[in-house]
Amino acid sequence: MVVSLDEKTLRKALLERPNSPSIARAARQQDRIRMHVDTGETVSRMPVFREFLARVQRLIPQDKYETFSNLIGFPLPSTEVTASIFGKLDRIFDGANPSFSYQFRSAGDRDDWEWYRQEVLHEPGVWSSLAWSYFKTEINSVLVVDMPLESAPGTLPEPYFYFVTLDRVLAYGEPDYDGVFTWIAFSNPDGTATVIDGVSYRRFAYKDGILGRRLSENPHGLDFCPARWFWSEYLSPQERNVRKSPLSDVLERLDWYLFSAISKRHFELYGKYPILWGFEEECDYQGEDGSYCDHGLLRGRDGKWVYDMTGKQAVCPKCGKRKVTGAGSFITVPIPSDTQADLHNPVGMLSVDRQALDFNQEELEKQKSAIVASAIGSEGGILDEASVADVQVAAVEETRETVLNRVKKGFEGAQAFVDRTVCLLRYGPSFVSASVNYGTEFYVTTVDDLRKRYREAKEAGEPQSVLDSLLDKILDTEYHHNPILLQRMQLLSHLEPYRHLSRGDVLNLWEKGVADTVTLELKTDFPSYVQRFERENDNITEFGVTLRFADRVNRISQKLYDYARETVERRGAAAGYHGEGGDPAEA
Repeated sequence: MVVSLDEKTLRKALLERPNSPSIARAARQQDRIRMHVDTGETVSRMPVFREFLARVQRLIPQDKYETFSNLIGFPLPSTEVTASIFGKLDRIFDGANPSFSYQFRSAGDRDDWEWYRQEVLHEPGVWSSLAWSYFKTEINSVLVVDMPLESAPGTLPEPYFYFVTLDRVLAYGEPDYDGVFTWIAFSNPDGTATVIDGVSYRRFAYKDGILGRRLSENPHGLDFCPARWFWSEYLSPQERNVRKSPLSDVLERLDWYLFSAISKRHFELYGKYPILWGFEEECDYQGEDGSYCDHGLLRGRDGKWVYDMTGKQAVCPKCGKRKVTGAGSFITVPIPSDTQADLHNPVGMLSVDRQALDFNQEELEKQKSAIVASAIGSEGGILDEASVADVQVAAVEETRETVLNRVKKGFEGAQAFVDRTVCLLRYGPSFVSASVNYGTEFYVTTVDDLRKRYREAKEAGEPQSVLDSLLDKILDTEYHHNPILLQRMQLLSHLEPYRHLSRGDVLNLWEKGVADTVTLELKTDFPSYVQRFERENDNITEFGVTLRFADRVNRISQKLYDYARETVERRGAAAGYHGEGGDPAEA
């Protein structure tokens, strides 16, 4: 339904601000997220950070709270956790088989769009850079597609898009389930307000919450409002205007992790400095004012404690400021009243509790693992892929891909909205449709983890089909950024005989009479034979490109075996070989 908002209704909405409660709840969640993501010291001025400190103050004694506060530095320790989470989620931009399809009635408009989206909108990089930064800390931003008031005669309109942060949003009409608003009003840095509805863009003077005169109006010709929530997923059906971040469900755990990390620093601080103790000695200090020493602190003539100008208890100038040589501190303990007590060692040292230190470290690592696992979709902690069965790894990969698909769907929806809207504004009826797909498979497992699984599968005697699948996945993951090199490595893996065995393994097979001499020769000097083939023919990735893959492999393989056979025959019996032939099919 096309909505055209009259100015009377608009002014009333801006005075009453009916969306303020939702905006406030969204802003609070966003600030809590930013506290654990932003790396700057501006975090220290955020109300949510002060609330965190107030909670800590209620949990621990005042003297320990003062030390706790002094140990906080920026960026906060929790930013390492969130960086790990987002570092895993940004794999959506490396998906296999991405597809961007745009249909036009005019081939000229189709070509123009490819130029415009890359050179003017800066796609696709703008989504993995600028949009990604808003995704991390400004999940409740508004995505707006705008256009200039006028275009030069004979030229196409030049629409563009930008993000409006939540603090600028004044009011809006309830959005649909895709997050597209019926209308929205937001403030601008130049002291104006923009109002967008299903008919036009309007700008008004705006000051102190009051909408002034209309400055401009620009009809857009669309049948919808060209503004939507950047992120499509909402927190709950009751909170549809509070968008859900990957961190929404772990915010409380991030707060506790931050508390634990700073507390661990506190513990380590005192673990680094030894505490020396010694038996109390009688102190005969007497001040001119009648004050006297009582276990290192001063009492007045009246027996009451003496305080200095800062409000702290005054220390005895004679015995109350004992120092130790080097780092550490010194305390006194009463002399035991037991006459059998051993007094031969009047001083001693309190050692750090190593078990407690280790426990704190382990607990912190567990907390971090649980938070990251919850956010990226592998329950029960971060997967140690070197110590679990392939079926468990596959299950976790599937769960992670579910989370990645949810994030990818949000970006696909945002980009598709921008692309469709820009195309409608620029090309009108010539534009037919747009489809955005970031890919169907993601590289959720590292190459190192895949190699560990591959080695374990070989040692366990897994079938060759399993090894083939793992090796293909290793190559695909390692070289997915370089399609040409990936194609070459995949082809080489199919050409090398006994590709899952080392040269030594094949030599053992030859000695047992299982592998023939030519196959052993080809395995032993495989790179040299590939180089010879490419010198005499063509690059293997370009050779026979019109053939089926199986036919290409067979032709190249036959030639490589011919080279190896020539070498075997030339060396003869003096080379120590005991065989003549070698059929590629046998390899």
